[in-house]
Amino acid sequence: MRKKISLSLLVLLIQTTLIQAQTTTIDSLKQVLQSEKRDSSRVLLLSQLSKLYLFNKPDTALVMSQQGLTLAKKINFAKGEAMSLNGIANAFTYTGNYPKALELHLAALKMAEDAKDSNIIRIASANIATDYAYQGNYQQSVPYTHRALSIARRLNDKGAITNSLSDLGDSYEKLGILDSARAYTNQAYDLALQQKDPYATGIALNNLGNIYSKMKQDDIAMANYKSAIPYLLQTDNKEGLCELYLGMAKLFSKAEKADSALYYAKLSLTNAKKAGFTERVMNASKFLTDYY
Repeated sequence: MRKKISLSLLVLLIQTTLIQAQTTTIDSLKQVLQSEKRDSSRVLLLSQLSKLYLFNKPDTALVMSQQGLTLAKKINFAKGEAMSLNGIANAFTYTGNYPKALELHLAALKMAEDAKDSNIIRIASANIATDYAYQGNYQQSVPYTHRALSIARRLNDKGAITNSLSDLGDSYEKLGILDSARAYTNQAYDLALQQKDPYATGIALNNLGNIYSKMKQDDIAMANYKSAIPYLLQTDNKEGLCELYLGMAKLFSKAEKADSALYYAKLSLTNAKKAGFTERVMNASKFLTDYY
């Protein structure tokens, strides 16, 4: 019981400090947005704000991207249109409207291909892979992720390479191809550490927790989950935290530690409800139903 309380207090302290930092960044961008006169720059700022809100307030992210799309169309800013459309689709992804998200991401991909914009082609391909993954269609997800990875390597975009490797690891984990999952995820983790990228580091550690849990190496899985928490809190990645807390709950349940299992399952559900992550709400609710 003492360990659970100390970890909970650590989570609370880190979350309070880092949410304040995230809020400062958002407030700064909003101030720049208010003073910026160039419409094309305003579109890009709205896109950046949408990204910052995506994993904690997806409804706000949607509004930001919709504003950006309206403005981009007004000034015939093709790149801005594609970026804003991607942002709108991302909001639909994380609020559970996967068919709409896929429709819009495919439209964004077509726009990017017409404009021959390699970076947005990469982004749209990665997002389409995510849409398929959230629908459980990992066989369709993997080719789009490989396309995104190929473009990222051609562009020498190390951050994008890391994200694609992590996505491949996640897909192979869900497909049960665990050796490939671990290999890709370890590559992502190593790159994330080299780049000092807390967002990618947290995701990779969380994914390693999922992989080792399926491998029935529960102690290693739990260690990875716990290591991921500060990184996910630092980047305010509530979507990742929902998955992580539920993963911990499953391990505690397996170890017949009912109080801890209940605590972390409820934590997953609370975060999912606050942020509006439909699938995470369903997953945590199903666990709690089985628990009771």
